[in-house]
Amino acid sequence: MVVIEINHLFVQEHIRKWTNAWNDHDLKKILCFYSEDILFSSPKVKLVFPDRPSATITDKRELGEYFSHGLKKFPNLHFTPVDSFLKDQKMILEYLGAPDNKIRWSVMEKFEFNAVGLITKSR
Repeated sequence: MVVIEINHLFVQEHIRKWTNAWNDHDLKKILCFYSEDILFSSPKVKLVFPDRPSATITDKRELGEYFSHGLKKFPNLHFTPVDSFLKDQKMILEYLGAPDNKIRWSVMEKFEFNAVGLITKSR
């Protein structure tokens, strides 16, 4: 196992690749950023899966279903990074999400990375 140093250089490269994967709508590439033991929380989870008891996903396969649903619902989805903050193994990323030409979301997402640079927690 190669341990990755989570530093500013890693974060900038991660943001570039993560954003490109989303903007290319490449689900396989998107999921490559997440660990198998992911803990993903978002209020939007309950909108996609209304029967879920929680807004947290703990399974990478289910995370793929969630992301796939979003990419299908918003075929023109585009992310634009705004700013980031790094402390320890945690990064906060501010980005704009544009699902179409009329709507823009301002998003703050917190990522926690494991020793090999994969996202283990996202909220």
